Amino acid sequence: HNALCRKAERPDVMYPDPTDQVRLRTAKQWCDRCPVTSRCADWALDNREQFGVWGGLSEAERRQMLRRRAEQKPKPEPEPEPEAVPAAAPAPLTIGVRCDVTELDSAMCAHCRTPPAKTEQGRVLAPCGTNAAYRRHVRHGEPADYACRLAHNAANQRLRDTGTTKVAA
Repeated sequence: HNALCRKAERPDVMYPDPTDQVRLRTAKQWCDRCPVTSRCADWALDNREQFGVWGGLSEAERRQMLRRRAEQKPKPEPEPEPEAVPAAAPAPLTIGVRCDVTELDSAMCAHCRTPPAKTEQGRVLAPCGTNAAYRRHVRHGEPADYACRLAHNAANQRLRDTGTTKVAA
């Protein structure tokens, strides 16, 4: 709030026509004497301020800096694919095993070795590694873990083979 331009008689001095080099230079001179120039420039860049001179930067200079920032920003690396389980090796989790824990006490789920999670209505959630958990992840927009994807694929294969996703007893 110590910006010099806030004390200007005419605040429009900081909003010159981008083609008027004389007024543009005048606005930048205000910024040269200002104690908050760098904070002002950072704010204008972070908030994508489109008009006026902010922190000694014209509209065109800010656009150019934003383009450079975008070009220099490292691209996120794609997530590695989960390693395939060899056909001969046993699956890391027992797929399709149903949790039978019904009370949220100190009991641990024998399948996933974690306390059972409950909904706000008190229902026990299906543990990861089941098709129901896969569907829950999708419904909530969460990434499905490897065990849930395996269970979903197994359920789809059972549906194609037997006409049902239920595990045979």
